[in-house]
Amino acid sequence: QAIDYAIDDKTIVDTILQGAGTPMLTRIPSGVNGCNEDLVGKYNYDPEKAKELLKEAGYEPGQLTLTCIVGAGGGPRTDAAQMIGGYLEAIGVTLEIKEVDIATYASTITDQPESWDFWLRNFGSGIGNAPSAHDYFATNIPMNCFIDKQDSSAKMLDLASKMGETMDDTERTAVFKELQDYYLNECLYSCPLVQ
Repeated sequence: QAIDYAIDDKTIVDTILQGAGTPMLTRIPSGVNGCNEDLVGKYNYDPEKAKELLKEAGYEPGQLTLTCIVGAGGGPRTDAAQMIGGYLEAIGVTLEIKEVDIATYASTITDQPESWDFWLRNFGSGIGNAPSAHDYFATNIPMNCFIDKQDSSAKMLDLASKMGETMDDTERTAVFKELQDYYLNECLYSCPLVQ
């Protein structure tokens, strides 16, 4: 959460993406059934809050160094990582950016979790509706929360399962809103930046 508060998503959109995007606090694109539209166009940029959260977590400025992996070859992900490094430096966190051959990028993420603290990834907008969003969370929570520094959330998995148990759009959307709110406020394992 501290990292999320340290990053100015809007500036990333305006500079690196040249305005072609919208900051958001949800993993599900706007207009897709199940998206919490209240989280679209919003972001948490607040460096002072980020510093407070780091202090609460026991880190003084200069004590924390993180490694971010990006696919080699430059481009928007590398540019974003460099910009994020600047934002983290402003709150007293050092970011080491490690370029990984694009052919082995995915396997580095899954097979070498000790070599990174986070990575940048773009997800397509192929999530057609809440059942597909259910699949995203049901498969990605265990996959992305397996490192000993992270923990998988039984509540998130339970909500993802509940969402997949009904075909009623209203019920699915209500459960999915609860899942997104919990993900954002209690169990943030990734920082959605832009759509």
